[in-house]
Amino acid sequence: MRCDWKRLLLLALFLTCLPLPAFGNQEEPGPALARLMADLRAEAAKGRTIAYREEKHYAFLEQDLKSSGFLSFRPPDTLIRQVLTPEPARYIIKGPRLIMEEEGRPRREINLGDYPQAAAFIEALRAVLAGDLLALERHFQVTLRSGHIRWTLQLIPRDPQMGKVVEAISLTGRGGLVGEVRTSEAGGDYTLMVLSREADQ
Repeated sequence: MRCDWKRLLLLALFLTCLPLPAFGNQEEPGPALARLMADLRAEAAKGRTIAYREEKHYAFLEQDLKSSGFLSFRPPDTLIRQVLTPEPARYIIKGPRLIMEEEGRPRREINLGDYPQAAAFIEALRAVLAGDLLALERHFQVTLRSGHIRWTLQLIPRDPQMGKVVEAISLTGRGGLVGEVRTSEAGGDYTLMVLSREADQ
């Protein structure tokens, strides 16, 4: 089955934006990042399901594309995006497989090993969820900025091919949760995902 790896890369991003635990903002950036990763490792075993709403901005469209639903992480390697609006769909990344269940279309399954850039991106985002800084830094330049209340974690792809699709990922939060995830694409388009309450799904 033919599939565009760039589309997979963006889909992988939207699947893997989940909340992060808290860290002390009085620490220096190095210790703060190390503590954040340690908290992530502790949280990963619990699994999470959260509500989201998303807006995708494209220069060639007059209005943003909007969607909403739930995101889930099931340790050790399962990521689920359940879309409720505008059209029901479910996307599952489990190990090396991507499963797409879209309304009105046959169920599709893709081996991510056939798309190295997308696979590397997914592994990097799994590293965020697992608190594995070494794995994360293999694929991204990682910068943490921490203020008195708010903090931002910025990820810049190291792979030039990945960078042709995703310019940067910026996660912003307060306290123990990410509130927004902004994905800046090469060319100026962007996606803003707002994360809200934790849900029992």
